[in-house]
Amino acid sequence: MKIKKRIKKILLSIIFFICIFIFSACGSFKTLKIYDYYREYKFELPFEYDHKSKKDIIIFDKDLSIEEMSILINEANYNSSVYEFDGLKRMLITVTEDKYVYYYIIYDKTESNENYILRDCSKDIKFKKFIFTQFYIFLFPLHYSKIDNVSSDVIEVYCTFEDFASFYEATGKNNYEIDYINKKLRFYCDGDYRMHFDNGYVNFEYIENENGAFILIK
Repeated sequence: MKIKKRIKKILLSIIFFICIFIFSACGSFKTLKIYDYYREYKFELPFEYDHKSKKDIIIFDKDLSIEEMSILINEANYNSSVYEFDGLKRMLITVTEDKYVYYYIIYDKTESNENYILRDCSKDIKFKKFIFTQFYIFLFPLHYSKIDNVSSDVIEVYCTFEDFASFYEATGKNNYEIDYINKKLRFYCDGDYRMHFDNGYVNFEYIENENGAFILIK
């Protein structure tokens, strides 16, 4: 009898862990927190959602449109605005904490992607310098950016230089320099040894031509 009871307990334990594994694999309804670019603020969506995966980004599903989610986020005392460029909607979320502003972005669902994507507003780039390769990660207004750029150092944007510069001015930080006359901006990057990103700066130059507006990164 004791052996049968022990076997029964083992079988129940196995079934329990299998159920947990299946539930985890299918996603779970909960909320997660995600850091901003500076890793100073952790943002949490003010509603539950079906969470898929997370690695510096949150992939999730919710039976709401991006506009409906924006309303809920604003009601939770955050600020959000929905933009639509190149056929894709995206929502900029701004969080004010003390004297600083932190940015996040949500990309809408598409035909090829049935989930929303939440992430911070950052991009990264690598430069070859002699025999060394340097990696930089920097704050960038992704809500104004074309998604599929041909080159990592030329980004098509849907804004004026004044819009571009005001994105950085609103942060309350002093890690940038703006040249309004020549339409240039220098951003000083925070290195991250865990991700092998270097300390340094990147230069942005805003140009316009018959094909649109672009940010050249040097």
